Amino acid sequence: MSVKSITTVSDERLKKLHLVMFRQYDGEPCKHGLELAEFLSTLKIVEGLGIDNYRVANGAADLAAQVVVRFKKGPGQVYLYTSLGYYDQSYSYNVSVLGSSIRVTVSWYDGSILFKGPVDKFHKFCKLGVDNDSTV
Repeated sequence: MSVKSITTVSDERLKKLHLVMFRQYDGEPCKHGLELAEFLSTLKIVEGLGIDNYRVANGAADLAAQVVVRFKKGPGQVYLYTSLGYYDQSYSYNVSVLGSSIRVTVSWYDGSILFKGPVDKFHKFCKLGVDNDSTV
């Protein structure tokens, strides 16, 4: 059985949603969540590019584009939508950017919040599921 997920990226300052990405399977925190956490933990949010552009995202819109590049490897599996909605997903991952900080909220299909916090704690939340050989 496939575990579907939605990942969104939004800019809290601009109140703008930049990405709605649907993943058809492996959407649980110990899989998609952990992949997302490991990816996000390597990035720093900046406003304007400088000399050191390695492992940075130039705001929320750039972060959204990099998330797509990270997860879209070929046809199928990952799809982009123009608006937020219910797509039969089990998990929703909202990545929000405010200034230079990234926060993640993980919700269950019924809207109940399973996790809300910064990327380092999100990584620990997802890793817990992997270490316990179960979903969180």
